[in-house]
Amino acid sequence: MLTTLALTAACHEEETVSNDSGTDGDTDTDTDTDTDSDSDSDSDSDSDTDTDTDTDTDGIVGECTAAEDCVLVNDCCNCMAIGVDDTPPYCPPTPCFAASCAPFTFGPEEVACVAGRCVINLSCDDRKVVCKMSKPVCPEGKEPVVNETGNCWTGECLEVAECSAVPDCEVCDQGQYCVEYETQLGPMYHCVENTEQCKDDTTCNCLGQSVCISPFDLCQDGKDKTVCSCPVC
Repeated sequence: MLTTLALTAACHEEETVSNDSGTDGDTDTDTDTDTDSDSDSDSDSDSDTDTDTDTDTDGIVGECTAAEDCVLVNDCCNCMAIGVDDTPPYCPPTPCFAASCAPFTFGPEEVACVAGRCVINLSCDDRKVVCKMSKPVCPEGKEPVVNETGNCWTGECLEVAECSAVPDCEVCDQGQYCVEYETQLGPMYHCVENTEQCKDDTTCNCLGQSVCISPFDLCQDGKDKTVCSCPVC
């Protein structure tokens, strides 16, 4: 008997609720639908904003982090260092008397990774030259190479961006960027090509991340140059 009464009361309540909702049902349904739609729209908008921010700031790398990432290109047209996965510039298959790197005398390592770029392991920094030899006159865009000790020129000229070091920022060509490494022996200067990823941002936010390589990974925007220092050296 008690079970029958309970079921009867429950049915009566369902009918009452059903009748009451007949008037307000449309209003409640519309309100819930609008709220869900707004929530989804806000969520999508936030998601898009976060994705764009991550894309703009992540994945900025240089051409190399060590000499092992670089290889020498030595053909009839080019004497240059490139990344191991990069394609060398096209050189017509015509015979030549000697490969382009023939005039240079290399040490044990032909290439180096400097300021995040693959370069020829030859310096053009003549600030320590003391010999009586006249400074060689080089074509535009090239600088005289110095010997291993840096106290005299070798007589050869090398593309500025291929030098492992240069005497100052003034020798960097138009379109190149000067990078200064603050070392214990004094500042070292390098002329680098920008990356496609950072063509519109030459500050530490972008270009600096590709040239300030560990342990010189503390970046500072200088006047017409990027300064990299080593906080643990």
